[in-house]
This record gives sequence, C-alpha cells and structure tokens, in this order.
Amino acid sequence: MNNLAEMVNDVTTDENSEGTDRVMTLPGEGASELETNATTETAGAETLPEEAGETTPAPEVAPENITTMTVWAREFVEAIDENIKILSVKVKNVDPDEDIMLVMPHPDGEILEDGTTKRKFRQFENSNKMPMINLPGEAAAFFSNTAFMIIHSTERDDVKIKFYGVSARQAVFCQVINDMLIPYAIRKIKKNDKNLDMVEPPEGLAELIAGPAPMENLIIRYKQIEKSQEGMETLEDALKYFAEKAAAVVDINHLLHIDNVIVNTVNAG
Repeated sequence: MNNLAEMVNDVTTDENSEGTDRVMTLPGEGASELETNATTETAGAETLPEEAGETTPAPEVAPENITTMTVWAREFVEAIDENIKILSVKVKNVDPDEDIMLVMPHPDGEILEDGTTKRKFRQFENSNKMPMINLPGEAAAFFSNTAFMIIHSTERDDVKIKFYGVSARQAVFCQVINDMLIPYAIRKIKKNDKNLDMVEPPEGLAELIAGPAPMENLIIRYKQIEKSQEGMETLEDALKYFAEKAAAVVDINHLLHIDNVIVNTVNAG
C-alpha cells in the first residue's frame, strides 16, 4: 500500500455499516520516523556488545489523512477545475489562512456580452478549521450556503469517496461498477478527527446489483421511486434511476438522502 504523500505527489506532478465492515488503513502523510535511542553506559554497569545488524524497531505512528479546507484548496482545487481559482487577498491584520475565498463559474451558467462566463466567489469562514480528506479530487459541486461535495480519487481505481461539506461532514465510500458510483458505507468526520480509515467494498457487490430490485424496500426508503418502478427489474436499474435523479438535484441534503438509501439497500442485500 503506497504512502499517501507519494500517491498525492504522483497525481499532482503527472502532467499528462458499523461493526461489519472490513477496514484497511487509508495511508496518510507525515508519518515521521522516530529515532531509536542508542545504548548508553551507566556508571558501574557492564555494557554488552550489540549484535551485528540488530536495531530497535521504532514505534508506529498513526498517519494523518485529514487536513483543513485551507490547505486542501491550495493544493488540489484548481486541479479539479481550472475555472475555480483561489482569491488571494492581503489585508493588514487579517490572517489569510483563517478564511478562504474561491472564484468559480456562476451556477446560473450565464455568458456575458464579451463571451466569457459570469463568475462569483464563495467565502468559507474558518476554513483553517474545516476538516477535509487529504486526497486529490476528481470533481466538485458547490451548493448554496457554502455547502459542497468533492469526489476524491483513492489508491484503488474502483473506489471513490464522495465528501459532503455540510454541517455534519460525511465521507461516502463508493465502488465504481459499470461507470456508476455505488455508495456502500458512510462515515462522519468530526471537527478534531485526524484520520479516516478506508472501508473496502463488500464482496459480491457487482453480483448483488445485477440481481432483482428490492422494490418494496426501495419504496419505503424513497417514496418517489414508486412512480418510476415500471420496467425496473434489477437493482442496477434502480441505481441508474438514482444516478439520473441525483444529476438534477441541487439540494445537498437530498443527495445525502439518496446515498443513504443506496447504502442501506446494498448492505441489506
């Protein structure tokens, strides 16, 4: 498993349910090596020669893979979309790390008379305290009230993490199957968390979604699907419905609700 710092460097320098999940460590950066103390002589004590090649193993240091919005945005946000820029403002007695402002295309998509895209800026207050997953992003969506969603790449090509920047920040682990992101686990990230363990996908998820759609349970969890259930034979059919639904949703809480429905469905199966 590669160190996160190495993985991030590779990306940025290349031009061209609880209790039952199997967990593997999501590698972090900054895991420093600790020096081992050399054997010292004490008065009157007999010193023993060290055996050739014998070393004292350094204690393990837990990796930290949670950073702040300020640090993450400066490192990764422009790589997601070249039209998203960090607005640098220098004002006397103002800490530039405390709040961050991003300039991005206006959500209404208006094109101005000169042919350029209308833009707006969003300010993220206390961004130096907002937790973010220290991984590159592949896509980003910004909503009202500074809420946002980032899709992170991971060391596994078939696993992505959707990070929701809302009051209760949540990481949604998804497996990529047939070009769809299938949510299978959700973890909340608290303000002072330093690490996030990566949850492996459940075995047989591809086979599960190829099976019959559990329509009764889906209707209970998401009432709107009842009107579209005709011809929805497999769970994959239902997931395609949710993907189309999510593409038209502008409410981040609605997106989280859809992800919760899918996570509960695939884990119940």
